[in-house]
Amino acid sequence: MKRTEIPLSNKTNTANESSSAKPDESKEDISLLYQKLGCFKDDASNHDLKTKVDLKRTTQENCAKACAMEDKSFSYFALQNGTSCYCGKDHGKYGKLPDDSCNIKCDGNEAENCR
Repeated sequence: MKRTEIPLSNKTNTANESSSAKPDESKEDISLLYQKLGCFKDDASNHDLKTKVDLKRTTQENCAKACAMEDKSFSYFALQNGTSCYCGKDHGKYGKLPDDSCNIKCDGNEAENCR
C-alpha cells in the first residue's frame, strides 16, 4: 500500500502545505499538495488506514481530494491494488516495504503507481 501524507491547511501555500478550501467548493475545486512517504505493508483484514473511499478514476490526486472531502482531519491517504483509496489519521502500523514493491499502475493514470 502506497502511503502519502496530506499536509495541514494554512493560509499560505508552500511545498509542504495544502491550500484551504472554501465550504462551497466542489470536489473538483480542491487543490492539494502532498508528500509521498513510500511503500508500506498492510493487512487486508485490518487495514492500517481504515476509511475506504470510492473513486471513478483512481489517481493519486483523486485519492487525496476524496480523503480531504471525506474528513478534513485525515492526514494520510493510501492507494492499493491500482483501484482502492484509503484515508486515515496515522500510518505505518505494519512497517515499510522497499519502494519498488509498490509497482501496480493506477487504473486512472498509468503513469502513477497505486500500490
